[in-house]
Amino acid sequence: MTICSYTNPILAHFPSPFFSNKKEEERIRRSIMSTDGNPNTEHAQSPRQTCPVKLSGWKRARNLLGLKGRTTKQPTESESQTQPANDPSPRLLELIKGDLREMHKEAKDLNSYNKRLNDDLETLESVFQAIKMGDDETLKKKGLEETLKKFRNELMKVKLTIPSNIGAHKGKQLKQQFIMERISGEKPKKIPLLHRSPLFEMSKEFKDFEDCYYKLGERLKLCLLCLSIFPQGAVIKKRLMLQWWVVEGFAEDEDVAEDYLKELMDKGFLIEAAPGDNSCRLHPFHRSVLVELAERARVFNFGKEGGPTQSFKQTFQACLSGSGLISYEDFKKKHDASKEKHEDGKPDPIKVVDDLIKELENLHLLMNVDEHIIEFIDEWFEKMKNLNILYLGRWKAMMSHHIEVEDPKFFKKLGSLKYVKFLSLQGVSNIIALHKSILELTNLEVLDLRACANLESIPERIEKLKKLKQLDMSECYLLAKMPKGLSSLKYLKVLKGFFVSENKEGYSKGCKIGDLQELKSLEKLCIYTDWKDFPKEEHVAEMEKLEPLKKLTITWGVGTNTGGDSKPGEEAGSAKLPPNLEKLDLKCFPREETPNWLKVKNLKKLKSLYIRGGKFRDLGQYQRFDNGGVTEEWKEVKRLRLKYLGEIEMEWRQLQQLFPKLEYLEKVRCPSLTLFPCDAKGVWNRRADTRPPSQDLTKKDTSDGRAEPAKEEAAAGPEAKEEGQKAQGQRRPGCQDRICC
Repeated sequence: MTICSYTNPILAHFPSPFFSNKKEEERIRRSIMSTDGNPNTEHAQSPRQTCPVKLSGWKRARNLLGLKGRTTKQPTESESQTQPANDPSPRLLELIKGDLREMHKEAKDLNSYNKRLNDDLETLESVFQAIKMGDDETLKKKGLEETLKKFRNELMKVKLTIPSNIGAHKGKQLKQQFIMERISGEKPKKIPLLHRSPLFEMSKEFKDFEDCYYKLGERLKLCLLCLSIFPQGAVIKKRLMLQWWVVEGFAEDEDVAEDYLKELMDKGFLIEAAPGDNSCRLHPFHRSVLVELAERARVFNFGKEGGPTQSFKQTFQACLSGSGLISYEDFKKKHDASKEKHEDGKPDPIKVVDDLIKELENLHLLMNVDEHIIEFIDEWFEKMKNLNILYLGRWKAMMSHHIEVEDPKFFKKLGSLKYVKFLSLQGVSNIIALHKSILELTNLEVLDLRACANLESIPERIEKLKKLKQLDMSECYLLAKMPKGLSSLKYLKVLKGFFVSENKEGYSKGCKIGDLQELKSLEKLCIYTDWKDFPKEEHVAEMEKLEPLKKLTITWGVGTNTGGDSKPGEEAGSAKLPPNLEKLDLKCFPREETPNWLKVKNLKKLKSLYIRGGKFRDLGQYQRFDNGGVTEEWKEVKRLRLKYLGEIEMEWRQLQQLFPKLEYLEKVRCPSLTLFPCDAKGVWNRRADTRPPSQDLTKKDTSDGRAEPAKEEAAAGPEAKEEGQKAQGQRRPGCQDRICC
């Protein structure tokens, strides 16, 4: 192996002045180099000059015991030619050296450029001062404005010579350690856990957040601390927060709870998961601080890594996090601390278990945070006499989060929970029927059965739940009919998952839409149907009698969107939707023609219109053909969502004319909605729209999306107008007569 002369350790003992002349120095250097490179030369190094080989302790022990170690196989001549050498490529070394030389040269040029630039700046400064003072006679002949413009042109010429990225690395300096870490490819160290860290609690950021927290009202503090149990980065449904806060008494009703939620988001405590989405999340740093504050206030207990635990000591609130309600660790702690002993001096395990179960009487809240298999003992429910919130279902926004009941027999003891106000079994599998013991929960206000895939029946005497305000049966597709007792829940405000079947016999046996008019407090109704022709005239007439109703959602099931309109023209009746309706949500709308109940004239108070999927195509842009050329506007609608509508055709200008007060628009996969100023997510918000106001409102709309000035059309007269319509050859959808349009 060739070694450069300046790296040879032997030459270090011979400084240049030691040699008498250069020829002698060169001869000795050559002899040394040949000795290092080839030990068989005549100038071989003497044994006295060689360094002793140092052996490791293990090798010395093997030599002492006379053991043979592993021998390294010597490669053959052919193998040595094919194996890559350990030496770096000479070409690579030359490239690196060349790059360094060029960088040194550029650095010198940069220094000279810096000096020249400073000289130019001094010259420009002196000229600028002369212009301002008016000392130069040649400059006085021209006007000051023209002189300054020409001076600025010269100034820009000098400015453009400065590299644009010269400030990109301002304040940064390469360090040897940083470069070595990047070359070695070492992974960065893990972020340390902030939970129970004294340094974290002493940090300025923690103190700033703490100051903002203490400025909140008492109820807002409690609302915010509820979020501490959710994992870092989790997306939380707003509906869960509102229901929780109302049941706990932090807010009087959902309107107040929504105001609290909005205030927390405006102050930066919460982040909206997506624009227009009904979910939110916590910033990871905020969540870490809230864990510390919640533990101080004894709201929840947390483990070493900051996750909530099933322990409810001093907090009376437990979270299921994968270890069950009573874990082995709880039993062991109680067992070791037990004072009652057997005759043999050991604690009585039966007595320990009895003490643990007895403590369940103090439990106020039980929340399933991360328990996939729910398993309880019947006796536990009998002890939870003071439980107010039992949330065993799914809270995550992800539908893939699976929860199931090991054995649903323990639901027979649900009647023991006399004070439960909030019961959630959302997304829990293996529940075929709700046990009739649930009817003994006379204080129940919220019953969440959403997405219970195996649920087939609900007790008929559900009217015994006299205080029930919210009932969610959405996505329970095996429910054949609605219980008759629904119409007797006089405090019911929200009813979701109301099933309307095409099977007239099954529909007539259960609760019908007409029976719901007895519910004087009903404000929100979500209907699911497998009936393609729903709603018929009689159904609309029944819904019209639901005067308190403000929000209506209708979902058409699988199979209802095949084929065309079965009976076009059937919706010519005068029946309307509820008169106080403010929000209408239609999913998988199966018809092409707009029914009478969906026209603008019958929805005067509507503020939000959501249409997702189906064959819907007419928002009113074609109604001029039915109203003698008059286009009615959706005067009160402020929020509009259009998703997965392949048939609807419209331009942005037409939509603005139809919805003059529109503030929020969401458009997803509607290919024929053109020129819409939505962002990458399909969202348009009036507050965020900085474009100049459109001038198209002075133009008259035509059916093909083009615009003509209204004044020119009036001046052209009726003949030109008629010729223009014939030339366009447009007709509304469903019209077979080209002449009438």
